[in-house]
Amino acid sequence: MKFGGAAAASTLMRIVVSYHHIFIFQMENRINALDGFRFLAISLVAVFHYYSRFTLPQSPVNYYPYGSSFSNVFSANAYLGVHFFFIISGFVIYFSILRSSHLKDFFLRRFIRLFPPLLLASVITYVFVALADPQRAFPFHVSALSFLPSLTFTDTLFWQPLFKGHKIALIDGAYWSLLVEVKFYLLIALIYFLLPKEKFLRNWTSLMAVLLVVHTLAEYVHFPMAVAIRKAMDVFFFYNYIAFFSAGICFYDFYIHKKWRLEYLVTAMIAGITLWSLGWAGMTFMAVFLVLFAMLVNGSSLLGFFALPIVRRIGVISYTLYLLHQYIGLILINAVCKWLPVAALWPVVPVFVYALLIGVTELIYRYYEEPVRKLMTNYYFPKRAPMPMVEKQAA
Repeated sequence: MKFGGAAAASTLMRIVVSYHHIFIFQMENRINALDGFRFLAISLVAVFHYYSRFTLPQSPVNYYPYGSSFSNVFSANAYLGVHFFFIISGFVIYFSILRSSHLKDFFLRRFIRLFPPLLLASVITYVFVALADPQRAFPFHVSALSFLPSLTFTDTLFWQPLFKGHKIALIDGAYWSLLVEVKFYLLIALIYFLLPKEKFLRNWTSLMAVLLVVHTLAEYVHFPMAVAIRKAMDVFFFYNYIAFFSAGICFYDFYIHKKWRLEYLVTAMIAGITLWSLGWAGMTFMAVFLVLFAMLVNGSSLLGFFALPIVRRIGVISYTLYLLHQYIGLILINAVCKWLPVAALWPVVPVFVYALLIGVTELIYRYYEEPVRKLMTNYYFPKRAPMPMVEKQAA
């Protein structure tokens, strides 16, 4: 029995150690805790959209059955989950681009990742809004032409002059972040593939330094082109968000090299200026995000929650969940509250709706998103069969 107990304890220890290494620190195709971070990011965004986004003061009209009763400092600032996504994206895309052989390879893989779920989610959202809200109680109805900006990752301002008289907007307002993401892909790819790859971090930091100087001059020194320069920086360099992507890049660089670099200071300066504009609540949120990443890259053992299978799974499907949750979720919340006469239970209805959408998204991911991605990946990136070993024939 003693031997059996010792063997069991030894086995348990090996399992714990394996769990620690596999789920927290090991980089295969992804760092597993990052999926847990995605869970946190999408859940925060859902809190914002379900409790604060569509009531005063965020919206001039209330669209919640419970009004602003449950809107508070936390829910009002939970939109920063999108910014957390941007940090995660900077980390992951830097990892991804280092393993891309050329520009076409990188963009094709990004297209395979982004477009199929976006196409289906756009169709589902458009049809759902039309059928579930025939009286147009919600301002979510748009022209079918709205598929153009939504599916091409372009600004609606480009399309509106071309189709006057039509309400052209994004199929779901949450899609705005995809345009920022694609701009980041373009920027990082151009710097990485068109300039010396081995000096990428230096080149990226140089760009950050130029943006910092130009933005500071345009912001605080009054001259004729200042306003135009600020607008150009927002359009082409997504200046209000670039610090978060850059932070992700720096975190990944530290993760693989395990040493601090002088280049990080420029990102820290831009991040500091950006965070200052968020107010104390926003800065608190972002401080938590940055601490979580610092813990990740330093191998902290306190991130076990983010490695839990259910948490990671929701993180894996978070992209499609993000695409579906806002407009569909709000209409469902109102419908469920109408069926539920007990107003005291209304605060938990968003939780129920969120869980329902997680289930739907899991089915979409399992039976559509994952098979389509594998099919497209195998088509565009076929695996080469290994060359057979040929034994030398004796003369």
